[in-house]
Amino acid sequence: MKGDQLFNIAGLEDNAQDLSPAQKKAFINTILKNVNISTVLQTFSGPLISTLSLYTIQQANINAVDRIVGKNWTKCQAIYLVKQVFSGKIQPSDIKKLGSAIQGITCDMFNSLSDQDILTTASILEQNKDWLSRHQMTCFAKKLWAALNTTRADYFSSIQDSEMQLIPTVFLMFLPPSQIAKIPAKACSSFLEKMASADITLLPRTSLTRPALRDRALLCLNKTLPLISSSDLQQLGLLVCELNMTEIPASVLNTSLQLFTQCRQLSSSNKAILAKRILTTYGNCSTWKDTTITSLGLLMTFLSSSDLQTLPNVLQLKDTLMELIYSIPDVSKSPAEYDTSLNTASLRQKLFAIIIAPAARRKRAASCVMTPTTQQIMDLKEDNSQWTPDQLLCMSTQTFLDTFAILGSVQSFNEQQLAVLKNKSIDALGPPSSYTIEQILALGCLMVGFTPAELQQVSVTSVDILTGINACPNWTVQKRAVLVQRLINQTGLTVSTMGMVELSGLGNFICGMTAEEIAQINTTSFRMAVGILSTVNCSLTVMEELMKKAVSAFGPISTWTPAWINEIGNIIAGASSTDLQNLNVLLLPMITPAAIALIPPNRFCVLSPDQLRALGPTNAAMVTAEQIAMLNSDQRQGLSDSLGVVIPRATNPETSTKTTTIVVPVPLKGGTSRLALVGILALLQPLFLLAIAP
Repeated sequence: MKGDQLFNIAGLEDNAQDLSPAQKKAFINTILKNVNISTVLQTFSGPLISTLSLYTIQQANINAVDRIVGKNWTKCQAIYLVKQVFSGKIQPSDIKKLGSAIQGITCDMFNSLSDQDILTTASILEQNKDWLSRHQMTCFAKKLWAALNTTRADYFSSIQDSEMQLIPTVFLMFLPPSQIAKIPAKACSSFLEKMASADITLLPRTSLTRPALRDRALLCLNKTLPLISSSDLQQLGLLVCELNMTEIPASVLNTSLQLFTQCRQLSSSNKAILAKRILTTYGNCSTWKDTTITSLGLLMTFLSSSDLQTLPNVLQLKDTLMELIYSIPDVSKSPAEYDTSLNTASLRQKLFAIIIAPAARRKRAASCVMTPTTQQIMDLKEDNSQWTPDQLLCMSTQTFLDTFAILGSVQSFNEQQLAVLKNKSIDALGPPSSYTIEQILALGCLMVGFTPAELQQVSVTSVDILTGINACPNWTVQKRAVLVQRLINQTGLTVSTMGMVELSGLGNFICGMTAEEIAQINTTSFRMAVGILSTVNCSLTVMEELMKKAVSAFGPISTWTPAWINEIGNIIAGASSTDLQNLNVLLLPMITPAAIALIPPNRFCVLSPDQLRALGPTNAAMVTAEQIAMLNSDQRQGLSDSLGVVIPRATNPETSTKTTTIVVPVPLKGGTSRLALVGILALLQPLFLLAIAP
């Protein structure tokens, strides 16, 4: 199908919503062969736009704000476009139009705003706060406080209630603790109203601003914790999560339990106190029914594993627990200071026990105490990783055939489980050489369990196969290399002839290439695909080669713009010490957070205090204990200033827990199986045929 025919299909963007980034890239690449980029940008606004490289967008020569409104831009696109359109200076009326492009406004642009426009701008930004980064919030807040203090010395010590009403809540949270303490009683009414809706998870967990906001709110209530009431707690919003639960009367906690379902960052001591209150109020878990679990909701995550294991093993609880567990957002791992994920491990263990309980008394054979069934596997989804290798071994061939697409979507199987399931695959489907593309995509992450020798038999006739299994963890470099070579051998491609689509489809499989092969990558193709390759997490040697390729594509790093450095993402981790040392401070906050933790400690330590201070809070929170251990006191102070909390010296990085875990993004939404890579295209095919039908 020609690009203009594809472009004219009604509802194309809606149908492309669930495609992988590489497939979207293929769609947009086909369209651009026959349709110019300006027309594409005028027509599309959603998922297809987000896959456009900066190199492609540059060809559109966008120079007016009206051409960027109403689009779902990525951050690097927004950075480029805002710079291109506004040349460093922006007005409130422009900001109001930007939508997702607000991501591209820099601190220098905020600082260029006139003091007279600052409150108007603050109101506009609050309406678009979901597009703001913590770094943007922090630097705009500093501009806001500076502007207000020019109108009256020590502004907050004499602030009126009506003036407090004008300050957006999202920025009030970034007021320094010393200024929060000065807020007078006459401003308490508006202050409490704002705290009721304040999202304090935007602040680091150990930030001194959190207790400052909490203490000022309690003073405004004119209450100490032993005298606080349920109605008082309701006025505090998320600040209730910052209270010392030991001082709150038990009767008040009992009647206010539901308030704490909003807490995502409770201390372990507060969780223990709430768990005790739950058990006191609702009785022992062994007597609970499904209505009790529904009533408690997220409070169930505060209970200990030993308490949850006493829940009755009855099927009546299965659906209720499943609904609860799958309602909890699947938050990717964030640095500890900003982690809002709830631990559902104990709930999942209990759900597993309930699901397998009916089969626990049935034996398939003398050696099989338990045999996984099709229904159990369908119910468990990702929690199929709780089966032991011996239990998986007892699975019948028919059950495997009925469920291997579900098992293939599980990313948490260990090496022993994968070895068993690999053998099941061979028993049920035959040798790897006989697998069809549909079977390979359905097997998904089970393919990780195959040996390099077995993978050499797999038919890799399309990059779509590697795209479909790219997100699976635990691929070794050797296995990736084998599959990349299979692709090259079976498609007739060479590394030098791989285009943008092929490179995008490789994803982390590019980590299986040698330094010599990466050097052969076509520079133009790399420039077009780098936005998708930006999430790769390869060995240092490979990252260094990718960085060299980025330099050949974009020029010396000293000439890079904030947009370029954001687009290359993790690849910056391959930069040399000299390149890092010479980075302009304006580029530091534009480095993607995931890339920070990947920079080797012996290179990260060359960053100056000013560079570290410029990182921004989210990037600063991604710095690992190993990196901190190599910083001097001035550098740690710069990092502390950026994060807003004191960074102590990491004295024993070998045993310290890293502040972050890099998670490879899953290319498909909502747990869609790899088989959907084929299925989605099949769904789109009728639309294509309709478009070209006479």
